[in-house]
Amino acid sequence: METQWGRIVDWCASNAPAAARAFRPGKTPAAVDAAIAASRETWTDELREFYPLQNGIEREDPKTGAFAGSISRRTT
Repeated sequence: METQWGRIVDWCASNAPAAARAFRPGKTPAAVDAAIAASRETWTDELREFYPLQNGIEREDPKTGAFAGSISRRTT
């Protein structure tokens, strides 16, 4: 999972820098355990492995302030 996620991040950094900037860093194992407990659901092994790598996206591009999901050619 870590290798594949790294490939996605690298591709985004080269081809979709706004998307790459919007990725939130992963959570600590303790934070993942707390989220699992709060959800009261059973998380798959893949989901447990993914959250320490990545935890969603920022709503706005930290560099430009644009909505992170917008389609734009502007990368600065």
